Amino acid sequence: MVLSLKNSHWTYRDTVRRRDFLGSLTCLPAIVLACHFSGTTPEAPISILDYGARGQPGIDDTLAFTRAIAAATSSRRGLYIPSGRYEVTQIDVPSGLVSVEGPGWLVARTGETAAVVRVSGNATHAVRGLRLSVNIDAASIARRGVFCTGLVESQIVDCQIVNLTHNDGDGIRISFPASRNNVIARNNVTLADVVNGTHPDGLRGIHIVGETASPAGGIDQTGSPVRVTNSVTGHQVLDNKVTGGTHGIAFFGSQDIEVRNNECRGQSARNIIASPSVERGEIVANRCLEAGSSGIHLADGTRMIKVHDNLVSSLRSGLTDDDDAAIQAYVGCRDIQIIGNEVRGDWRYGVAVTLVENVTVEQNRLIGPFRQASVAIESDYVGLQPPRDAPFARAREMPWRNALATRNISLVDNDYGTAPIAIGLGQYRGRSLVGVTIHGGKFDDAVRPLAIYQDQPGAITDLLVSNAAVRRDPRNLLHGLTIGPP
Repeated sequence: MVLSLKNSHWTYRDTVRRRDFLGSLTCLPAIVLACHFSGTTPEAPISILDYGARGQPGIDDTLAFTRAIAAATSSRRGLYIPSGRYEVTQIDVPSGLVSVEGPGWLVARTGETAAVVRVSGNATHAVRGLRLSVNIDAASIARRGVFCTGLVESQIVDCQIVNLTHNDGDGIRISFPASRNNVIARNNVTLADVVNGTHPDGLRGIHIVGETASPAGGIDQTGSPVRVTNSVTGHQVLDNKVTGGTHGIAFFGSQDIEVRNNECRGQSARNIIASPSVERGEIVANRCLEAGSSGIHLADGTRMIKVHDNLVSSLRSGLTDDDDAAIQAYVGCRDIQIIGNEVRGDWRYGVAVTLVENVTVEQNRLIGPFRQASVAIESDYVGLQPPRDAPFARAREMPWRNALATRNISLVDNDYGTAPIAIGLGQYRGRSLVGVTIHGGKFDDAVRPLAIYQDQPGAITDLLVSNAAVRRDPRNLLHGLTIGPP
C-alpha cells in the first residue's frame, strides 16, 4: 500500500491492485475460486449428508460435520451443506479446506459456545484461500457466528447470521494473529435490538481486530502515539447489511481498510467505528442509519482515513450519548478527510472534531436539523457543566487525555444546513486551538454562522475566515475574540 501526501491531502492508492483482484473474485462461482487458490481443477464438494448429518430437531450433527470436514480437507475439496437445519456445537475449519457453503443452516445447540464456525489459523499455519458462505442461527446461544484467526486471502461472502444476543458478541470476527487480505462481502447480519448500556462490551456485526499495546489504543496518557503490536491488514468490507446491536462494523488495531457500500441500521452506539489504532484506508458510500451515538466514529490514534460520500441519517432519539455526532473524529486522530458526505437527522452535531490534527471537512451536505451545531471544533472536552457563553459545547470528562490539542482544521465549501449555530469553535482548559480555516460554504440565512468560545485569551490562533459576509455577521458569538481578514 502507498499513500501520497500533497498539500495536506493524502490519497489512498493500492499499487498492487489487490482490491481489484480480490474484488473480482467475489463474483466468481466457488469452483473457479477453488481452482484459483489450489492451482488445480477441484473435485465436487463433499456433502455432509454422506457422513451422517441428519438435520433433525434435537439431533447433534457436530460429529458428522467433523468427519466430512476431515475428508474434504484431506482431498482438498469443499464442504457442501444441503437445505435443512443442522444443530451443532461448533464447526472447526482447518487449513486446507477449500470452501464451506450451501443453502442449509447451522443452528447453535446446548450451552453457550464461542462461535458456531471457528477458523483457527496462526502466524505459522494460516488458513489460506478459504471461501466461507454459510447460514447461521446463533439461537441466542453462541457468542459469535464466525470467528477467525490467521485467515489469509480468503472470502466470507453471502452469509446470513441471525439471533445473536450475547454481550461481547460478533456476527463475523476476524482477529490477530496474522489475518490479512480478506474480503467480507454481501453478508446479512441481524443482531439483537440493544438498549444503550445493556451490552457494555459490545455486540457487533462485523469486527476486524488487531492487538494494541495500550488499553487506550493508539495513544498513551501523554497523547504520544502507541503503535499496533499485532495488526490485521488489508481487509475489504463490502456490500454487507448489519441490523441492530451496538456497532455495525468495527475496526480495532487494523491497517489498510476499505469499508464500502454497506448498510448499518439501528445500532445503539455507532454504525461504523475505526478505533483505536486504525491506519490507512477509506470509508466510502455507506448508509449509516438510526445510530444512537454516531454514524461514523474515528478515535484513539486512528490516522490517514478518508471518509467520503456516505449517507448518515436518522439519529435514534432517546438512545443518545453526550457525544453524539453524525461523523466524529477525536482523541488522537491525525490526517483525516471528511468529504462529500450527506448528513440528515436530529444529531447534536453534524461533524465534530476534538483533540485531533490535520482534518479536512469539505463539500459535505450537513442538512440537519442539528440540535447544537452543524460543525463543532474543540480543543478539549469542556467538563460536565458547559460555560454559559458556550451553549454549543460538548460536555464530557476525559481529563487524562488533556496532553492533546486540536490543530490544522480546514472547513471548505460545506453546506451547513439547519442548526442553532453553523460552526462552533471551543477552546477549553487552557489547551490551544490552532490553525482553523473556514473557506466558502453555504450558510442558511436563518442560522447564526459562528460561535467561538475561549477560556484563555490568545489560545485560539491562526483562525482564517475567507467568507467576508460570515466574518462580519453581527449575530456571531465571539466571546471577546476579533476575527481579522484572511
